[in-house]
Amino acid sequence: MACKSRICPQCGKKHADQWAAELVDRLFVVPHRHMVFTMPEELRAVFEVDQSLFVVFMDAVSNTVQQMLKDKHRAVPGVVCVLHPYGKELNLNPHVHVLLTEGGLTRAGEWVSVSFLEL
Repeated sequence: MACKSRICPQCGKKHADQWAAELVDRLFVVPHRHMVFTMPEELRAVFEVDQSLFVVFMDAVSNTVQQMLKDKHRAVPGVVCVLHPYGKELNLNPHVHVLLTEGGLTRAGEWVSVSFLEL
């Protein structure tokens, strides 16, 4: 019997696999990179007090990677951000996983390939 909870190791895995399968169908067919942005340990207690900061953190990460590509290459990348508020030991460890296209679209609709190291 399934509990259908996203936190349950068995049911959560099914949910994550389904989400990933649906996401793959919507991604651009270009190379992507995985990046992780982690909140420093000294600031984590602030997130316990104000959980609305999780959204601020994700927005800051997304805006940062987009701005880096826009400033240097005048292109807008594809970005998928996923917040993980906790670490493997279920300790507070806010971090954002980012799936980022290796390049982006210009205003003219042209694709500009950008190496991961050129960001």
